[in-house]
Amino acid sequence: MNTTQLLNDIEQLPPEAQHQIEDFIAFIKTRYQSTTKTKLSEEEFVGMWSNRPEMQDSASHGLLIPDALIASTALYLNMDLATKNQRDYRFIENLKLLPY
Repeated sequence: MNTTQLLNDIEQLPPEAQHQIEDFIAFIKTRYQSTTKTKLSEEEFVGMWSNRPEMQDSASHGLLIPDALIASTALYLNMDLATKNQRDYRFIENLKLLPY
């Protein structure tokens, strides 16, 4: 099937079907767009705590990486954190802890 035939077939479809084809083409374009990969270190989320004074020596607080990821996610999304493990997070400034 050539481009002319394809366009002719689309024009003969009802408007709703044409709209579905437009949506599908938009989806395909986003799926197959050439993506330039950014370095992980350039992502906004990565390193968001690097300039926080309480994180300069996180080992002294005993904060484990999974806990740091949980806390940073809550801070990034500006959400409260409900946890039974309050003591591991209590030193993190601006993190609102809720009892669980």
